Amino acid sequence: MSVSSPSSVPPGWYPDPSGLRQWRVWTGSSWSELTRAYGDPELPRWMLEHRLEPEPQSRAGHGAGKEPEPPALAERLIIPLHPPAIRLTPAQVDNLVGEYLESNDYPALTLFYQGERLYGRDRYGQLDELAAASPFELFYPTGSSATRLIAQRDAEGRIVALVLHDDRHEERWEKRRETASH
Repeated sequence: MSVSSPSSVPPGWYPDPSGLRQWRVWTGSSWSELTRAYGDPELPRWMLEHRLEPEPQSRAGHGAGKEPEPPALAERLIIPLHPPAIRLTPAQVDNLVGEYLESNDYPALTLFYQGERLYGRDRYGQLDELAAASPFELFYPTGSSATRLIAQRDAEGRIVALVLHDDRHEERWEKRRETASH
């Protein structure tokens, strides 16, 4: 949308026409000063808390009849915190499940499948459900939008490690190798 956008474009949040990596509000007739950076983890909450007041419009010849007030702009925009979860095949689940170890060989996370759900038990025994964004990327559907578990694979496609990545740091956990019993 360009700065000289026609008034037929509905009011709402749009990419900033100046080219900056942020959102800006189009009021229906002009650009507002309300902006928010792309990727801001608080963006959905912020948008819902900042409602736009409709601009007063003089409507000559319409008498005293009051036009219905448009709904709040921020409530029309839904920004998901997480990607849509995909369903993993049994082979993909088998490739993921197992125990993942810190560099000192202490257990960091154990992934297991129960029923139709994937779970992770951390080093403290806390159990959390996980969902898959792809066969090699997991996230916590009830947790932070920034936390991801990225699977690292060997040349044959087997998962050999998980990398916990969030907005503060990364940790790499090696998958415990299964020992063949004689």
